Amino acid sequence: TVFETSEGIIFIGCDGGLFKSADRGSSWKRVLNSGWVLKIVESEGVLIATNQQGIVRSSDNGETWELV
Repeated sequence: TVFETSEGIIFIGCDGGLFKSADRGSSWKRVLNSGWVLKIVESEGVLIATNQQGIVRSSDNGETWELV
């Protein structure tokens, strides 16, 4: 999956986890490595995604994720 936040941060979810780019795709950082990520949504500054463990959430622009 590919997702862009309202602030222009790009996420790509794949079998290897979740990758983040804050510079329009010039560089990438793995921010979640617990299996595939299928769907990402944003609501009021909170990111929510589905992955192999269930539902994960981030409230710091996708830097850290917690299982909810």
